[in-house]
Amino acid sequence: MPRVHIDVSDLFDHFLAFGNVTGIQRVSVELARRVTEVEPTARVTAFTHALGRPIIVPRDALFGDHDIRDALTAGDPLVLVRDGPDPTRRPWIQRALPALRPALVFVRANGYRAARALSAAEIPPGVEPADLGPGDIVIVPGAIWGQRAYLKRLAAMSARGARVHVVIHDMILVKYPELSDPVTCRLFRRFFDELTTFAAGLICISRNTRRDVEEHLASLGRTIRIDMMPLAHEFLGTVPETLTRPRNPKLATLEG
Repeated sequence: MPRVHIDVSDLFDHFLAFGNVTGIQRVSVELARRVTEVEPTARVTAFTHALGRPIIVPRDALFGDHDIRDALTAGDPLVLVRDGPDPTRRPWIQRALPALRPALVFVRANGYRAARALSAAEIPPGVEPADLGPGDIVIVPGAIWGQRAYLKRLAAMSARGARVHVVIHDMILVKYPELSDPVTCRLFRRFFDELTTFAAGLICISRNTRRDVEEHLASLGRTIRIDMMPLAHEFLGTVPETLTRPRNPKLATLEG
């Protein structure tokens, strides 16, 4: 029977590089949490730099009683799975200047790959590989447009029969390139162009994003399955906004 895999690989690299969890990463965490709640056979997976293959991230490792930042501080998902979250661990990347961190993450990943080729490392005891079978569904909710190696891994999964579905949060880098830098815009366009050659489908978070995706696909002369997944207005477990009161009493005059 096909299995659903929520791949959160980008969570670890993003956190190592920037030390935080921003909008898209929070969506990834909550989506993985909810899918594994309603679908008992679904699994959270992540690629390890140390091994170059996906492993299963235990649900409790990311969604236990600790803060998500404590888990991500472990760095590579292999470390998280093997040793558990450790809030005292501060990777050397996070001690570097913020501007240098993305480059250091890249160097770290490629260094791991080189070491793996020399040592022929195996998955250690207690770590379960996420072996995908034909027909399995891989949902990628994160921001992955700058990760060429990861995109190639997804393409390889697709070639082996997995159905890859990637969440598209917006098309700002295509429609409004003046709001970002040229390099990031080129990365996103190249990512979208390569992704749509092998993905089984795209998941858009709004009608507006879906319309923008359809327009860009038409310009490329391509068609692909598009599903809608509107985001929740609030995360589960939080106090509804309608039940809270403004902290500053002067703001109460704006109600209604």
